[in-house]
Amino acid sequence: MSWIHIEDIVGILDLALRNPGATGPINGVAPHPVRNADFSRELSRTLWKPYAPWRVFLPFGPPDLLLRVVLGEVAEVIAKGQRVIPRRASDLGYKFRFPDLAGALADLFAPAHSTADRSAAAGSGSAR
Repeated sequence: MSWIHIEDIVGILDLALRNPGATGPINGVAPHPVRNADFSRELSRTLWKPYAPWRVFLPFGPPDLLLRVVLGEVAEVIAKGQRVIPRRASDLGYKFRFPDLAGALADLFAPAHSTADRSAAAGSGSAR
């Protein structure tokens, strides 16, 4: 599952707008995709909530045949996922502030962070 912290997607968009060499598609994803179960587990840990995987209700997994009938080839992406990495952004020199999920979720849900703290940090003129 691809994911990205909002500060990194804004940073990639800024890079694409300012860098003349940034042509063509640039994947706006973090460099370390995770499985959906790992994302859910990490989110639960960060929020101090119990982890309740959907497999409790559907232990056999998603109904692949039904997905294929309804969605056709798109079912493959839904059932198996894709491993998207930000190769172009990295090649252009973008340095991720939050390359790993645990750090990104901790930053987003940290009680010490407020909108004012983020605004002050954004205005500090730090370079990427």
